[in-house]
Amino acid sequence: MKNKLIKRVLAFALATSLAVLPLTGCGKEGDKNAAPSPTEISNSETPKASGDDDTLRVALSIDFNKVDTLIAYSTELDMIVNSVSEGLFYYDENSVVQPLLAESYTQPDDTTYIYQIRDDVTFSDGTPLTAEDVAFSLNRHRDENNASLLGWMFDKVESIEQTGDYEVTVKLSSPDPAWQYTLATPASDVISKKYYDEHSDDFGTSSGGFIGSGPYIITSWDTSEIDLAYNENYWNKDNVDIDFKNLQFLSVPDQSVVKTLVESGQVDITRNISRDSVKELKGNSDLNVIAIDYLGDTFLSYNTNVTALDDVRVRQAIDYAIDKESILNDIVGSEYASLGKSQLFSEKIGEANADLWGDFFETQQSYTYDVDKAKELLKEAGYESGLSFKLTYLSSNSTHENVALLIQQNLADVGITVTLEGVDKATESTLRYGGPDTRDYELFLTQWASDYPDPVGTVVPMAYSTNYIAGGSNWAEYKSADFDKYIDLSYNATGAERIELLKQALTVLGEDLPYAPLYNHYEVFITSKKVDYNFSTMLLYNIYTKDIKKAK
Repeated sequence: MKNKLIKRVLAFALATSLAVLPLTGCGKEGDKNAAPSPTEISNSETPKASGDDDTLRVALSIDFNKVDTLIAYSTELDMIVNSVSEGLFYYDENSVVQPLLAESYTQPDDTTYIYQIRDDVTFSDGTPLTAEDVAFSLNRHRDENNASLLGWMFDKVESIEQTGDYEVTVKLSSPDPAWQYTLATPASDVISKKYYDEHSDDFGTSSGGFIGSGPYIITSWDTSEIDLAYNENYWNKDNVDIDFKNLQFLSVPDQSVVKTLVESGQVDITRNISRDSVKELKGNSDLNVIAIDYLGDTFLSYNTNVTALDDVRVRQAIDYAIDKESILNDIVGSEYASLGKSQLFSEKIGEANADLWGDFFETQQSYTYDVDKAKELLKEAGYESGLSFKLTYLSSNSTHENVALLIQQNLADVGITVTLEGVDKATESTLRYGGPDTRDYELFLTQWASDYPDPVGTVVPMAYSTNYIAGGSNWAEYKSADFDKYIDLSYNATGAERIELLKQALTVLGEDLPYAPLYNHYEVFITSKKVDYNFSTMLLYNIYTKDIKKAK
């Protein structure tokens, strides 16, 4: 588990430093419907917002420098990748894993998965997609030389082999119920092995290109724009009704410019917008403001190695002393977040297994604002005369700064003096991932979003005892033998038994409170009224441009 977390953190670090490259598709010579070769694609410098009704225009914050399934680990990049390539499975609107390129699978034992691959799929150049391509694509993430941002998802994989023309077998080193979720992310997107072998030195670059089995192909790109067109050879075209035949992705990092483009009707979809601008645009009758719970949470990390914060009564007192209703209503906005309880996610984390979770999340301790209860706990812990702590937050995040100021005021009311410390992004990353030697914070205001529609996507990296080390995400440096025990047992269980073990682990976590959940923050998209799309919980991975419709 230690290696898995280090890989995940290195993935995040690389993701923030990488600029996203333009994709390009390549087709067979003489095929009028094939994608142009990289040398045929234009390289103009100015974004051109099309007025064509058949063109969907999307403004992104990323740069267009490299595109590859190896780095498909962000909402914005995945919108492009999912348009060109496809995976074995996908998340539906209810966060349930559904088959796509995989027709079916069997599991003969706890660590073996045998996948049957569809035999009617072709890449955009017309060549067949086979099990050889699947095994090759998956194994690319396991090759440490590739620095895959999704490589950590394969940490428990022992082998991936082609075992038939359209069959792939995966063997794990130990049982992992979360494995099912990996193959519903771009980690399972399939590329052509033949094409890669021919372009191994520059694959995923403007000179090398990128090829997939998806519904769109790249027709042009430059540093500020990528254009895609409908793949007339799309293998699944009889079952997919595509409204927008052309996609135009614009790289516009400046949020004020994005706002202008949205207001003027030159952009149809964006998430690169400030919260202040969101509030302004909410009254625009030509736009939709859509907020989605995507399993993100903003919270206080308690450094449990600090005197007083190693006492659960003090941690609970601080939680009771914070007026979360005011944070939600006066700072964040109740349309863009919901109140957290004692868990680091909303109840939507269990929507894929709602029948098994029942009302568990609804019945969790809330730690609602109660100054008297906070004072009582501090007195019981022996700190009636007061305490002093430093609260660290990301200075460039104005919302977090305002939240920190309110927490400072709230804690003063119960005798706790708080000194605020704003830090830059690089320092924040060091505090998070540098390990015990660099975690000199006491209270740390930060956030997280789950990689999977399952609690293990959050609580294992953030609370499993061995993950406090450098590279790990246990920022509270929390250690609980009971929590670890229930998590370990859950890896060897399935169905209702597994959920019950996770409930016990989460109950321990909620009572020990190494983190104080403040609010579940939402992802916000602005779309034009001409667009109709149902964004869902797993939007990190499952925004599919082929399903975006023209509004009726």
